[in-house]
Amino acid sequence: MVLPVDPPRVAELEAALAEVGVTVDDGARVFGDLSGLHFARLVVVPEGEDGRAWLALETNFDGELAPHLDELVARVVPRARAAFACCRGFSLDDPRGSLLAGRLPERAFYLGHQGLTVETIQNDREVKRALSDLLDDEIAGDPALLAEGADPRPVMRRLLERLARERPELRTGDLPRPLHDAGGFHARLWGIALFVVALVLAGAALHPSGAWIVVALLLAPVAALAVALGLAERRDAAEIRDQPIRHYTRDELDRLATIGLIEDGSPQNALTHLVTPKPGALRASLLRFVLWGVDQLGKYVYRYGSLGAIPTIHFARWVILDDGRLLFFSNYDGSWESYLGDFVDKANEGLTGVWSNTREFPPTKLLVFGGARQEERFKVWTRRNQLVTQVWYSAYPDLSVRNVHAAARLRELSVPTARRALAREWLGLL
Repeated sequence: MVLPVDPPRVAELEAALAEVGVTVDDGARVFGDLSGLHFARLVVVPEGEDGRAWLALETNFDGELAPHLDELVARVVPRARAAFACCRGFSLDDPRGSLLAGRLPERAFYLGHQGLTVETIQNDREVKRALSDLLDDEIAGDPALLAEGADPRPVMRRLLERLARERPELRTGDLPRPLHDAGGFHARLWGIALFVVALVLAGAALHPSGAWIVVALLLAPVAALAVALGLAERRDAAEIRDQPIRHYTRDELDRLATIGLIEDGSPQNALTHLVTPKPGALRASLLRFVLWGVDQLGKYVYRYGSLGAIPTIHFARWVILDDGRLLFFSNYDGSWESYLGDFVDKANEGLTGVWSNTREFPPTKLLVFGGARQEERFKVWTRRNQLVTQVWYSAYPDLSVRNVHAAARLRELSVPTARRALAREWLGLL
């Protein structure tokens, strides 16, 4: 949700958010008792070329919007009343309507632990802690309990019996985990492929050269797009190639100093990033198409904790503001340096495809090549466009994406009838 702020009141808004504080614990005072809430943030989006600024409220939650909105109105708005009062047209008498008026659809969304609710993640964490403690207790009584070659199933059964007796509130076993229907996605891809093959075969049946004519007609728009893109990239590269990496301005250094005080306060971090797309219909269309592709991959392909080859992202969201700027939110594990290093080393093509359509991004070729590979320019560009995340909340700041999936796997395997190999895997997770 993005709410307009009159530029003269931006300083007042920043002061109101500073009163809340910047740590995860500070964020918990605003968001901590909302049901099903994974992550949340309040961020000041500075004014763009048209002079508009915003307050962005971003939440990642389980369930339907309506009950979540009720909780935002009942709890978050009163706690951050001074901040919302800075928003133009925000009615404290009708906060629900004001929030809905500022709602923007995400152009792309990624969830690193699809199908796992906050309740399940927190349950799994406690299951792992409890079982680890019980195992330590059992080993203390019998140091040879896990001798090499021993059958792990009796140990597993004993631990699960104790868990059920001593911690009956914890759930074990394979709980429902709804995922987006990847089968439907693959069916659509096959449908498109079969349609193209049918066109080619129909052309071949109608004329000896018909198949080649159909192929040429299908490829002509792609070739035209590639030529137009190549010319645009050549112009962009010429503008940037001979420019030295620009030093940070005083305002940018002040902002980065503030960000440095916030980052690495917990095993997780938040990134808020704002850039302006390159002008022209070609770049606008490509940006929306690539974001659509990222959204589809996030829903149907990268469903088990890794966006491309990056295994540290809990949630990521791209939003296009009314003035055309691209706003990116990410909740990730580890340091900023390691996160950006993952972009460079493991997923530079896919994410370069998004940001190659924005201003001052390192030069690219064919949309997805180059770009983030120019590591120094890419990191300076990212820092230059990074915003301060003034208020941030995580429901499980001590857990990495890998932790979440490992604990879920442990819980799923926690059944007394597990086979020997699965019991050994189960013990390995402890």
